[in-house]
Amino acid sequence: MLMLSQLQNQQEELDSVISTLLNDNKALLLLPVSIPSHPSAIVDQEFIMDHIIITTDENENQFVSLSGIQGIFENDQLIIANYLETFDISSLSSRSLFSLDSSSMVRNPKYTILASHLQLPLKDEKRMNVVMLQKPISRKEITDWAKRDTLKEDSLSHKVEEFVKDFRKNVPRTIDLMSEVFLDFMHELYQNFSDDKDKLDKIESYICQQLYTHFFPNPRGDESMQGEALESRIAAFNLLDLDLSHLGVSISQEGIDSIVNLAGAELQELNTVKGPKEKLDRLVKIHQIITNTVQEDINDKEEKVPMLNTDVLLPLLIYTIVKTNPTNLLSNIKFIQRFRRQDQLNGQSSYCLTNTMAAVSFLESANLVGLGLSADKVISHVEDLANTKKNTKSSPGGLKLVNEVVDSSYKVIFDSIGKLWQRNTVEKVQNGPITKFLEMKSVEELKIGEVTELLADYKRLAAIIKQAGLE
Repeated sequence: MLMLSQLQNQQEELDSVISTLLNDNKALLLLPVSIPSHPSAIVDQEFIMDHIIITTDENENQFVSLSGIQGIFENDQLIIANYLETFDISSLSSRSLFSLDSSSMVRNPKYTILASHLQLPLKDEKRMNVVMLQKPISRKEITDWAKRDTLKEDSLSHKVEEFVKDFRKNVPRTIDLMSEVFLDFMHELYQNFSDDKDKLDKIESYICQQLYTHFFPNPRGDESMQGEALESRIAAFNLLDLDLSHLGVSISQEGIDSIVNLAGAELQELNTVKGPKEKLDRLVKIHQIITNTVQEDINDKEEKVPMLNTDVLLPLLIYTIVKTNPTNLLSNIKFIQRFRRQDQLNGQSSYCLTNTMAAVSFLESANLVGLGLSADKVISHVEDLANTKKNTKSSPGGLKLVNEVVDSSYKVIFDSIGKLWQRNTVEKVQNGPITKFLEMKSVEELKIGEVTELLADYKRLAAIIKQAGLE
């Protein structure tokens, strides 16, 4: 341990280094147990400065050496992140100089840690903090790696830019072909960078930002029309005063207000970010907000409350979407499906995407009357808009909206999504469906289990629509 001997001999040129080791509690000596393997390496002041590091106040696992070598401690390894050729230790602030993620450092130089949290005597019985390494840090190894990495980055950047340039010259005819071309290119990169998901994520986001006007649906295309139909349908839910009781969920008003405000803001953010990962991250954040808020609401209640599950999470997501009614929701979901790498559509991300798709599917086909929404309001709005139709020729959108609501409100669409809100309240039918429903004092008496029976009275609904002039 030649370096330790030199420090303990207190050579004059090492006074500042020794002072740092003794007076800065964030300073550590990286002490190798073996001698430098490279024949040109000598244990001089430069070598010593490579092995004295300062950890940051913000993250004690991140460090920078007195010579400018940046790195991170990860389990029993010291991983090199970067080398700053021009670095002044006096510029090191109390906050982290950099943000490091070990998952993206697969090819970085690594050194095995043999022991940590050691203290060895240095001067006047004062001790210094020491971490023992299996071998010395080699600045040459680090600089050679940095050069190779730079060359590789330059080559990769050129390849990405060529893809963007060629794509713009020969744009595929359909959005599905665009997705296929893009994912094929990303798969090609994956062959060389399968262990560096962070790099692939950045490339994916960069290309999607550059080609966003091609990748995102045309505002005049069929897909956008489908999205507008969904927005109209959501507007109808708001028009008919959808509340959580219709979805079979009970939560405090404070809790639901918090969910709508916070999760709703994330829904609106879907239109401001242009990468599939970033859009998917918003969906994950929305689910986290709902989960955390419901859990806090449960903790505030003294009575025993069932644990949070999909039966609660999905209705709250639906309610948030209804109250927020974000534009381009369907287009954003399809954008994620088309341009997020398939190997990353798993786990939590996959669950949140699937759950959001289920919410959209419900909103596209849910039985409004079956949920307990007032059919009287439906008919009232139909009549109002029918009168508007007679007086104005420029209102097909609104008429189409309500026509869709009325027509769909008597269809049997409760599949695996609808079962979340079905009630076990099906009573034995003694009267025929026509008499039974005509004798109801209010449509509010209608139960979920009676929706199928109501289909037998569909002719009456058709007559109402005809009378309203919506045929």
